[in-house]
Amino acid sequence: MKQQMQVLVGAFLLLVSAVPHFASSYEPTPIEVLIEKADLIVIGQVEGTLVYKAEKGDGRRKTTIRIQEVIKGDKDSGETIVVDNDEGTLNESGAIVHYSYFRPVFTVGESALFLLSSYRRGDTYGVTGTFRGKIDVSDGLIEGTATSLADFKEAIRRIVSREVTQLEIELIERSELIVIGQVEETSLYEVYFEGRGDLIRETTVRIQEVVKGADKASGETLTVDSSEGSWDSPLFAVGEQTLLLLARLEDVYVVVGGFRGKFDIINGMVDRTNPSLAAFKETIQRVE
Repeated sequence: MKQQMQVLVGAFLLLVSAVPHFASSYEPTPIEVLIEKADLIVIGQVEGTLVYKAEKGDGRRKTTIRIQEVIKGDKDSGETIVVDNDEGTLNESGAIVHYSYFRPVFTVGESALFLLSSYRRGDTYGVTGTFRGKIDVSDGLIEGTATSLADFKEAIRRIVSREVTQLEIELIERSELIVIGQVEETSLYEVYFEGRGDLIRETTVRIQEVVKGADKASGETLTVDSSEGSWDSPLFAVGEQTLLLLARLEDVYVVVGGFRGKFDIINGMVDRTNPSLAAFKETIQRVE
């Protein structure tokens, strides 16, 4: 464990040192949490990259990466993935006139280690932690450090193999209500704010068990709202059983941490983390 932390601290210092000097109030997320948040961690080579104009007029960069090794996630070596990120402000002719300071920089032909988050819509990914989620490798070392790529990969695998992550512990602590329940109904409605519309998903959940909180009881229903257009919103299916980490928002609830605060229950096991439901409930109660 001590060696693992030394490896991560070395990489963390590298990433912090790259923060622009003017961002004095910037408090970077610990690299350990970025690893936990990432849905996919790969070593890959950049095959192509281009800037395009998004619907709102902002400049975005779409990058194609050929996977060389998968450290975390469901992809395979040899596959290609698309990474989409904010690039900056475009002028009328389509040229970048102001770059996003925290954007990752891609060069065709380079290989790097990427911490990626799925947009949960298709096969497009974003870099977790902006530029800090792209870790350059040179001569078998994490660039700018004495940490070998092999040691860094081993540290990542130890973090990934934990039954309950530090991020999940933080989400549990932030939750006002934690329930196990069954989805009875889910539907969409539209809201408008300052002339812009947004689709909201309203989901009704029948509570089977309250794990944390005193506002609700078994047998009651609650309403969960989420933004349908947000890449990190949880997905709901009628009939599924799920464990939800919730916070109250007026008369409804929202899932703490987006999709990371929703744990599907399949055959008595908690999906994504894989402990038994009983063991996961015990963890929650210890955190409380």
